[in-house]
Amino acid sequence: MKSWQSIVLWWQAWRSELRSWRFLTFLFTLLIIYIWLSHEYLRISIHVRQLQQRYEETRTQYLFWLSQWSAQQRPSLLEQKLRQKGYQPPEHPPFQLANPTR
Repeated sequence: MKSWQSIVLWWQAWRSELRSWRFLTFLFTLLIIYIWLSHEYLRISIHVRQLQQRYEETRTQYLFWLSQWSAQQRPSLLEQKLRQKGYQPPEHPPFQLANPTR
C-alpha cells in the first residue's frame, strides 16, 4: 500500500511541478515579448528622430534656396515695374569711381 501512496504523491507533485513549469514558460515568453517590444520602440524612435533631423535640414535648404531665388528675382521684378511705369534704363549707366583712400 505504501508504494501506491508514493505513486499518488509523486503524481500530484509532478502535476504541480508541471503547472509551475507552464507558468514559468508563460512568464519567460512574456519577458521575451517585452524585451522585443522595447527594442522595437527604441529602433522606431531613433528612425523618427532621424527623419525629423532630415526634415529640418531639407527645410533649411529649401528656405536658403528660396531666399537666394527671390534675391535674384528682385532686380528683374523692379525693372519690369519700372518699364511698366514708363522708365527706361539709362543709355550710359553710372560707374563707380575708384576709392583713392584704399
